[in-house]
Amino acid sequence: AGAGAEVEAPRVQVTLTYDKYQQVSRLLITRLREAGGDGVRQADLMRWFMDRQAERGVLNSREDMKDEYRLMKAVIQNMIRNEGNVLVIQEPTNEEVEARPSRAVDMRVLALNPNYVEN
Repeated sequence: AGAGAEVEAPRVQVTLTYDKYQQVSRLLITRLREAGGDGVRQADLMRWFMDRQAERGVLNSREDMKDEYRLMKAVIQNMIRNEGNVLVIQEPTNEEVEARPSRAVDMRVLALNPNYVEN
């Protein structure tokens, strides 16, 4: 990818309830709000989320971990693409893309949209 090229995450069909979506998005928004305008690397946000889920006892098996991870990634993508609540404020560098092309999207820096208003 060239400089300024947007990295696309692979699309995966994920189904979840509205309540589950709200739960995941609120948790992610909490962390992004704590980070402030500097944002947080997506990989760090995802690790933080999975740690919170483990603390809450949600991750009882490897399958639970995979499911939560898939849901979280889908919610992040939706919050960026459809809702606009989350902004990509920095794309991964060319070096990051070349070093780990399959994980490049996780290297971008995300921030809460400054115009975000909680419902």
